[in-house]
Amino acid sequence: MIARTLGALLLFTATALRAQETAAPFVGDFANATALQYQVFAQSGSERAWQANGFMNEMLKQYSRFFSNWSLKAGARVVVFDNADDFRSYSASVTGMTHASLLGYCHLKTDEAGNTFYELVTYEYPGIWRTLAHEGFHQFLGYELGLQVPTWLNEGMAQ
Repeated sequence: MIARTLGALLLFTATALRAQETAAPFVGDFANATALQYQVFAQSGSERAWQANGFMNEMLKQYSRFFSNWSLKAGARVVVFDNADDFRSYSASVTGMTHASLLGYCHLKTDEAGNTFYELVTYEYPGIWRTLAHEGFHQFLGYELGLQVPTWLNEGMAQ
């Protein structure tokens, strides 16, 4: 009886500790830089938020040159975490993606008001700009060609 109780207590404690470790931070608490087509939330502060905002808007201008029928599309939200652990916790809670090699992703998200938009998510590491360019292309391609683009073509073009 004591062994069972002790085992249950250990299991409960381990589960509670793991839940605390994996709780994703609230993105609304991050620095916010909103200009032109992007709203950027950066965990590390406003300097990174404005850097990412400028990068994304410039990238969108560059991509638009390749499509003669291009028109201004709805904006996107970018979330930049300052560490991989918080990024992975958020990714797990939002998309269920948890693999250790994940550097970023782009997905459609619907907010509380029913608005659907692209959300691009990554974290600060040496390849952050390459990842944002890659994920931003997924967003751009989704607006241009829709959601029916085969994965092999979408990933190949983003590369």
